[in-house]
Amino acid sequence: GVDRTRNRSPPPQDYFPYTPRQGRVRPYNTEHRVVVNNLSTRTSWRELKDYFRRVGEVTFADAHRYQERQGIVDFARRSEMRTAVKRLDNTELDGRKIKVSCQRSSRSRSPLRL
Repeated sequence: GVDRTRNRSPPPQDYFPYTPRQGRVRPYNTEHRVVVNNLSTRTSWRELKDYFRRVGEVTFADAHRYQERQGIVDFARRSEMRTAVKRLDNTELDGRKIKVSCQRSSRSRSPLRL
């Protein structure tokens, strides 16, 4: 017979981070968000999430949803968000130099402190 599983994309669950105690965790938004500008149109949310995992626990990532060449990445902790800006701003992803900045929380009117 024909192997029909070869061309199937992985199940959506592979997006969810795995923690041994809790099993898979659904993605969730936090107030610790960075905006990534100048993304390559080839960059997917999975690649964006994997790239930013090197600086912390990514709880959510999306690419090109609201604006082409722009992505968002949410972190579990504020310190990880700050580290992402410091370490990944002006780095190269998929052949393009990305610009990483903090997004102000709409929930708070106080200035964002890095």
